[in-house]
Amino acid sequence: MGLLDRRLLKTLDLPLIALVMVLMACGLVLISVAVRARGMLDLVEKQAVFAVAGLATMLAVTLWVDYRTLPRVQWYLYGAATAGLAAMLVVAPEINGCRCWIQAGPVSLQPAEFVKPILILVLADRLARHEDRPWTWLDLVPVGAMVAPLALLVLKQPDLGTVLVFFGITGGMLLMAGYPVWRLFGLATAGLAAATGLVWAQLRFPDKISLLEPHQLMRLVVFINPYNDGQNGLGAGYHVLQSRLAVGNGRLFGQGLTGTSQTATSFLPEPQTDFIFAVAAETLGFVGITLLVLLLLALLLRALHDTTQAGDTYGMLLGAGVVSMLATHFIINAGMTVGLMPITGLPLPFISYGGSNLLTNCISLGLLMSAYARRHKILF
Repeated sequence: MGLLDRRLLKTLDLPLIALVMVLMACGLVLISVAVRARGMLDLVEKQAVFAVAGLATMLAVTLWVDYRTLPRVQWYLYGAATAGLAAMLVVAPEINGCRCWIQAGPVSLQPAEFVKPILILVLADRLARHEDRPWTWLDLVPVGAMVAPLALLVLKQPDLGTVLVFFGITGGMLLMAGYPVWRLFGLATAGLAAATGLVWAQLRFPDKISLLEPHQLMRLVVFINPYNDGQNGLGAGYHVLQSRLAVGNGRLFGQGLTGTSQTATSFLPEPQTDFIFAVAAETLGFVGITLLVLLLLALLLRALHDTTQAGDTYGMLLGAGVVSMLATHFIINAGMTVGLMPITGLPLPFISYGGSNLLTNCISLGLLMSAYARRHKILF
């Protein structure tokens, strides 16, 4: 490691790194609880490997990647991401109705995850170039031109959850860039109204309109009423009903790590990924899940602190994109667990099983800390 890197070690955000490590440890414990009854404890070992690799990657990005050099390569990365997503529609096998994964040796990777930090890079550079003048609706055109190709390709897989994260990233970065809140609110309201209208139209005229896949449409239907799945809650509504039951079983102090529960008896579907928040609520109870939420909030607040300390607008917007990405994952995952949001399959950051998401989060935080570590000229 060179002299410059040794100096950068003194500027590392140790509290943020510690929070990441604590959350990873919590994730390993909860994953072991989730998969024990299914005899899949090998997933815990895989996640531990991903965690070590993620921490190493996060530190490497922080120390060796100067965020100020990234605009030189961002469009190469964007082009590769677009081409990769297009290729996924052709070469990726269909798994659970989605062409989202590719096999890389013993592990499956989800390329769309790694597109998120690339989107953050191009948006940060574009928004940082905005001159000191009033924002207009036309300023959204280049932003939309960057987001739309990636969103459409991912939606074609189909992966609605990742598209929602793209929108969360974009909204958070626009807000940090100074775009008027009332316009963002109006845009979000109009988008929600349009989406609601399209869903209604597809339900009303299924033979003429097919924007959403059948399973995606059913997830929206059971979000309103889990028993309205044609099987009295034993079909598409089963997931959210079992998740709610698991959360309720936790009560105040939880069932414990070895307690008899929805998780232990394998009633809760996908407990190690989509519904790890329900596993935490059932295992740890209200007290435990509150502490876990506080840890996640502490991570977001610390990352936001680092964002505001960046030495330039580009670094600040870079951090805003990372915080927005993590916050969107957290809000949607927790919300769908208790039925406040439709099921989208988004993992809980640093907690859910999944190497692609864990590595993406670590790379993204590495970029954020790269800006934080270089906020001042190093003179010592």
